[in-house]
Amino acid sequence: MSCADSIAIGRRGRWVSTAEGRLLPVGLNIKSERVHQLAKDAAARTGKTQTGAIEEALEMLLRRHGADPEQVELARRRERIDVILAEMHAEVPDPDRAIETTDDLYDPETGLPA
Repeated sequence: MSCADSIAIGRRGRWVSTAEGRLLPVGLNIKSERVHQLAKDAAARTGKTQTGAIEEALEMLLRRHGADPEQVELARRRERIDVILAEMHAEVPDPDRAIETTDDLYDPETGLPA
């Protein structure tokens, strides 16, 4: 996320729109002055945003504890893709009734939509 990200407030809470166009829930509200200062200091030293500095620090922490954030994100994406594919396959009609051309959309006898 960057400073260009925007926050929207909806019925289900606050959401942030990322540069990639994704909407993500805003679920972190840090109430520690020390953590805020650490984030500011880290951002100033690295040239990153506070969010970027915190993200990098958390990724380093996860790696130190045996988790690879990139692999976790890939697994989440694969899982989401699998869900979408399963939904698509559930909606696909019988292959014998598949639409191959626009002619398949119309009844051959009446010319009306099938």
